Amino acid sequence: MNLGPAINSEAGEGDSCISPDGGYLVFSSRREEGLGNGDLYVSFKLADGSWTKAQNLGPTVNTEHLEFCPSVSRDGKYLFFTSNRPKQTKIPRFRSGAREALGLAPNPGRPDLDIYWVDVCHLDKLRPKAE
Repeated sequence: MNLGPAINSEAGEGDSCISPDGGYLVFSSRREEGLGNGDLYVSFKLADGSWTKAQNLGPTVNTEHLEFCPSVSRDGKYLFFTSNRPKQTKIPRFRSGAREALGLAPNPGRPDLDIYWVDVCHLDKLRPKAE
């Protein structure tokens, strides 16, 4: 569904997920202002049902590499996503064995991909202030 110019762009959007409370949408896009090959963006739902202009999640999440497939934990506390960034990074990633524990298949065809996470409070910093 096209959500209008606040979210949809000529670059295209994909891999979207909505927060458990329906208050925000996170998606991937390859926009010109992005930091790399594909970045994650957030848009917040307003009281009138419209959406805020999408914002890049910035260098805490995005790199010059590809970030995609966002997912928010059921309790709404963590944003998980996939990236092909080098494994030497300060951002947390799943520990050895976590893939198997979650029933995720190992990724032999794409060993460069891994799953990372950040606290959702990072998104809250981008949320518009109530007037």
